[in-house]
Amino acid sequence: MNACRGFSMIEVLSAVVVLAAAAITASQALLSVQNQEDNRSRTALAQHLLQDGLAVVRSLPRIDGSTPVFGAEADDAGIDDVDDYNGITETGPTDLSGLAFARTWQRTWKVTSADLASPEVDVAPGASSLMRVRIGVSNNGGELATTTLLLARTP
Repeated sequence: MNACRGFSMIEVLSAVVVLAAAAITASQALLSVQNQEDNRSRTALAQHLLQDGLAVVRSLPRIDGSTPVFGAEADDAGIDDVDDYNGITETGPTDLSGLAFARTWQRTWKVTSADLASPEVDVAPGASSLMRVRIGVSNNGGELATTTLLLARTP
């Protein structure tokens, strides 16, 4: 007699467990790839904002010619030299081409006078002919990129 025998319940359950484990592993791998791509995109945008900030700094005079005051001058209607950026935080910054970023993006500026012999040391505002410009870019509160630029404080 030919007995037709199927799979036992244990064999079926074992196969289901193996397939479920494979599906979970595959979905985790896909999620990891997607997260890496999101991180790369955010980092590229942060680098763009950083380079844009450097272009802004390089395009401005390094000292206000008429009144060599460090920081924003009282009669200034806007930013007319590099040290006027000190303490500014742009939320939803706009780059030089006019591209506006979402409000989750921030670009922060810190401009200080630096010691000529030890540029990493701050000195009194305007007390040195060297200034240090730090630009930071963050998204959703997490800092993604920073750079520091040393500039001679000249008209």
